[in-house]
Amino acid sequence: MDQGFVRALVVALLLCFASPLLAADKISWNNLSLAWIATGDLEIGSSSRDLKGYRLAGTASLTDFIFVGAIVNSYHVADGSDFDMSTQQIGVGARYSLPNLPLPLDVWTSLNYERLSEGGELATGPGVDLGVRALVYPALELALAVKPWSDLNFDSYDVEYTGYELSAAYSVIPSAALTLALGNHTSDEGTYKIRYRNVVALGVRYQY
Repeated sequence: MDQGFVRALVVALLLCFASPLLAADKISWNNLSLAWIATGDLEIGSSSRDLKGYRLAGTASLTDFIFVGAIVNSYHVADGSDFDMSTQQIGVGARYSLPNLPLPLDVWTSLNYERLSEGGELATGPGVDLGVRALVYPALELALAVKPWSDLNFDSYDVEYTGYELSAAYSVIPSAALTLALGNHTSDEGTYKIRYRNVVALGVRYQY
């Protein structure tokens, strides 16, 4: 297992359970967010390129346990001959609020239809996400999202797109929050890998 993922998981869980405050509010699953991908590295083989772009994301609660969600990441890569890359997904998920804890904590999973555009080629296929969200203070949410599996098909070959993201959201008013996220993902063909390393996204989130 990737050591970076293990460290991220441990840090997220420690932060979730270390809060001395009881957070009285529930976690909202009705959100829209816009973020600027401020920095990141795209590693192709032994080379590394600067990565920037933007992200649109949202979730909508259908019931107390079911939600839908969508994410669009658009990357611009500068390497002398600039080019663009992107990922998109839409999915249906299930969530559960763990009872009898000192703070609100939701665990969730989703089944997605995913698209990956790399170098002018497009791959599509199914994928799975899972994660945890916790209100460590009434105004501060910490979250971990993991993509353990996806099977995406280009015209002549398949790739597995996996990774994780740690994020935080701080509410400046009840309906709006500032967000910060750090992610690492890999597109793995088997003998050839493209890595999205230390991708930092700064943005705002609207709760409706």
